[in-house]
Amino acid sequence: MKPTPAIDRRGFVVGSTSLLLLGGCAALGGPSLTLGPRELEELLERRFPLERRVLEVVDLTVSKPRLQLLPERNRLSTAFEVSTRDRLFGSSWRGQLALDAALRWEPGDSTLRLQEVRVSQFRFDGAESSGRRDQAERIAALLAERVLEDFVVYRPSAEKLERLQRHGVAPGAVVVTSRGVEVTFTPIAR
Repeated sequence: MKPTPAIDRRGFVVGSTSLLLLGGCAALGGPSLTLGPRELEELLERRFPLERRVLEVVDLTVSKPRLQLLPERNRLSTAFEVSTRDRLFGSSWRGQLALDAALRWEPGDSTLRLQEVRVSQFRFDGAESSGRRDQAERIAALLAERVLEDFVVYRPSAEKLERLQRHGVAPGAVVVTSRGVEVTFTPIAR
């Protein structure tokens, strides 16, 4: 039985307490949380558009994420629409960005984050390929990797984290499966 997602006060989609504490059993026999593809897309949609100024020269906007699970590589693949504006010369570009990334649990702030972000395609729309455009695409791909590295995908509410602590478990392994992203909880060493 799949619980209905609830929206916490920060607007993140999170599973119910029963999903967090008693969700499916992981390979090691402990409780786990599985964020399905639809839930992951909702989480990402709430975080975008993402607007960043990079190196004080380029304004970068990343929007409209589309997600794909890559369980054979334990990674997620995501495609975005991107727009940039060069603050020095006033030129702007629109295009598409495709990347894949692994996931990790950050115990310091209890978040699920992107890691090892690798851009597989960055293409600007419009004019034919030119030396300037090719160089801009390479630079934009590097900037996108930098901006999205350590990007927070999921953050449980403080209340849910407190419940996990009371039950003596903490997030452990993060695995991308064909059903979604599974976070396995392990006993806290006392």
